[in-house]
Amino acid sequence: MAIPSRTSWKGFLKLSLVSVPVKAFTVSDSTSEVRLNQLHKDCNSRVKYQKICPEHGELKSDGIVSGYEHQKDQYVVIEPEDIDKLRTKSDRAVGIDGFIPEDAIDNRYYAGKAHYLMPDGIAGERPYALLREGMQKNGVCAIAQVVLSGREQLVVVRAIDRMLVMFGLHYPQKVRKIDDYQGELDEIEFKPEEAALTDTLIGCLLYTS
Repeated sequence: MAIPSRTSWKGFLKLSLVSVPVKAFTVSDSTSEVRLNQLHKDCNSRVKYQKICPEHGELKSDGIVSGYEHQKDQYVVIEPEDIDKLRTKSDRAVGIDGFIPEDAIDNRYYAGKAHYLMPDGIAGERPYALLREGMQKNGVCAIAQVVLSGREQLVVVRAIDRMLVMFGLHYPQKVRKIDDYQGELDEIEFKPEEAALTDTLIGCLLYTS
């Protein structure tokens, strides 16, 4: 299968003084999702969301630019290239803070977003492969921070097969403690036949490779 041409992010995987140029692709594939459209209930025509200029009417996407309002109804047009120049080096980098054992992260901290990281150009292929190989050899993953969608995010980078994969994490203070909930659960003793039946049901539905 061909690699999608559209990247979701480009920058550097930064480890100390080493910067590896990488590009990111979202792991999730939404092409197979069933999407529902909003329709006019009287005729089933699809509802359209139009972008309207009060002076010139409906606009196409190529006629829309971004602008900063410096005074009431007074704007300065900002080109994408200008925004790119304003980004700091940290905005473009997956900054690795350190390494931890692969099984050290509790599953509750995973935020559900993941990206495949690939070397961006020939110059990044060798250091990318070296880092991946070193992580696999030592059984570690990398804790890092990156700016995505204008917001700094905590991530973990894992070496999976021949790829580096970046997973979004929740910051610890954003995750509720399990003790806040399990204290409400009573200790229950089970009869041997109840436990045996449960084991049987699990065994019947157990996936095997």
